[in-house]
Amino acid sequence: MKHRMKRALALLLCLVLLGTLAPAFTAQAEEIRIIPAEESEGDIVLVGENAAAKPVVTTQPKSVTAAVDTTAKFTVKATGAETYQWYWRKSASGTWSKSTLSGSTTATLSVKATAARDGYQYRCKLSNDYGSVYTEPAALTVQTKPVITAQPASVGAAQDSTVKFSVKATGAEAYQWYWRKSASGTWSKSTLSGCTTATLSVKATAARDGYQYRCRVSNAAGYVYSGAAALTVQSLVPVITAQPAAAAAVINTTAQFTVAAEGAAAYQWYYRSGASGSWAKTTLSGCTTATLSVKATAARDGYQYRCKVSNEYGYTYSEPAALTVIGSLPVITAQPADAAAAVDTAVQFTVTAEDADSYQWYYRANESAGWAKTTLSGCTTAILTVKVTAARDGYQYRCKVSNEYGYTYSEPAALTVNADGTVTYRALLIGQTYEGCDPEAVPPLTCAVDVENLTNALGSVRGALGGDIRVTGLIDASAADIRSGIAAAFADADEDDVSIFYYSGHGLADEPDLWAGAMITVEAGGGYACFRLDTLAELLRAVPGRVVVLMDSCGSGAAIYENGKLTAAGSDARRFSEAVIRAFAGPVENLGDFREPKFIVMTGAAHLEYSWESSGGGWFTWYFARGIRDGKPADADGDGTVTLCELYDYVYTNVYNRGPFQDASGELYQHVQVYPENSSYPLFR
Repeated sequence: MKHRMKRALALLLCLVLLGTLAPAFTAQAEEIRIIPAEESEGDIVLVGENAAAKPVVTTQPKSVTAAVDTTAKFTVKATGAETYQWYWRKSASGTWSKSTLSGSTTATLSVKATAARDGYQYRCKLSNDYGSVYTEPAALTVQTKPVITAQPASVGAAQDSTVKFSVKATGAEAYQWYWRKSASGTWSKSTLSGCTTATLSVKATAARDGYQYRCRVSNAAGYVYSGAAALTVQSLVPVITAQPAAAAAVINTTAQFTVAAEGAAAYQWYYRSGASGSWAKTTLSGCTTATLSVKATAARDGYQYRCKVSNEYGYTYSEPAALTVIGSLPVITAQPADAAAAVDTAVQFTVTAEDADSYQWYYRANESAGWAKTTLSGCTTAILTVKVTAARDGYQYRCKVSNEYGYTYSEPAALTVNADGTVTYRALLIGQTYEGCDPEAVPPLTCAVDVENLTNALGSVRGALGGDIRVTGLIDASAADIRSGIAAAFADADEDDVSIFYYSGHGLADEPDLWAGAMITVEAGGGYACFRLDTLAELLRAVPGRVVVLMDSCGSGAAIYENGKLTAAGSDARRFSEAVIRAFAGPVENLGDFREPKFIVMTGAAHLEYSWESSGGGWFTWYFARGIRDGKPADADGDGTVTLCELYDYVYTNVYNRGPFQDASGELYQHVQVYPENSSYPLFR
């Protein structure tokens, strides 16, 4: 009851404040009022009367670095918490276990920092009568004594030149160099340049010949001494005592190349793009020292590096060492496209990338605003769904595509909200007469069967984002007819509109000697002529706005090709498979030309697969038309709008068992294809 009263009072106070401050709200405040809670972006959250009363974490526990055998503490702050229980796991991929350490049921957990607990993670479960929440995990780093990973090397140097002794160590917080006159001498603290850093600079005087140097490396947990390195003062050209070694590094990390030489007074590193390239001076970090640091970018994979070591008597070059870059960043192959739609509809922004492990979409109100994470539907997938509101007019969206090696951002795509709330729909339907078709067949249609069927269906629905659909039909069209038909049917389309292109006819499967992915059209006199899919894609890509592409023909899945599903079984199927192999003897130039955000695509068959028909027309077209008319059986959720995903599920399921052949596992041949997959793009209502 107390919690309910608190929420009621808080809600009343918010209403009073909103009433008082409403006139002063800016345009941004107006945006907040019109975006529903489930559509909120960034930090905008509208709380309803049924908001949860679970504990709220106000301060997350922080990761801790502690010296070995000291005590580390992890603390959480929260409102509404009645009980606490801490948990631990050995690593980020480990299994959580309940902690019994000191304070494990309080807001502060005390952990003794043992070497075994290095990398352990801790989190707290906070509970009250309304439920529980977990904090984010916090890690324990146990600091041990430094570990020297590279000892200082002995150096031979020309008299009066300057040499450097370097030590490398993990866990180092402080350095102090020492010197002695010989191997049996007493160590004394050095005051030379760099004596409290990882690199000591020593002028090679005659008196220092044979001197030895070592470094004390320390941190809060203790200290260690490096090995001793000797200085030999000489009057010779530098002698390289250790060649730089080849390096392999994960992309976007840093690789190092190191040369060791006696008598060196100066270093200059050079690079070339490959074993046969020309050497050029590098300006990367450390380029004039014994150690060169190189950021491992994809472009530098295979680069070679060498060092010119000099003194007053001359110079010598080291051997070349190659860089191998491991892994690659995601590569965006299709950028999200601008979208235009009416208020209270939904649009989708899609990014296509190779080597992507995760996605995160961002938004900004305009080109000069800062980017913020969005929490809209699909915000962590390749497809972001945005409800169109007046406030979002001009908003831009981009996607951060990541993998284990790093990330890259897509280009921004803008949302334009149609002021009049309408989108114009146009459809161009191209079909062929079928030899021997039966007007009395079921479905009872004429010999222009597919075009007539789809024309009737489109006449019974409206575009999901606008009004009626203007239909143009072509029967037995030539290649020239297709070109002129596209130009005429979509002549007045703009970026706000949706254009539907439909083709029903023979595909590649019927003519094995043609190029892969070609479409067959009927010319005057009944002869076949080739019309390539990449040519069709180029023509439709020039049509402004979104283009919906529907194809009921053999091999039409080549338009969005990924992998064909045909397995030969039965003599007819084997003959088709052999024909396809012959067809692919030449270059494969046009596969997947419609896989880009501009297009919505559904095909009657997979690549390398037949699209079957009854005497009354293609099964794909028959079920596509049936799904959107006569009560819209494809509308799975019953909301009155048929989405791409709903229509695909309906057509795929019904067409799936219409092929006459099965493979050894019983799988049937005709597989309807769709792009993009799992898209809720609205088609008809």
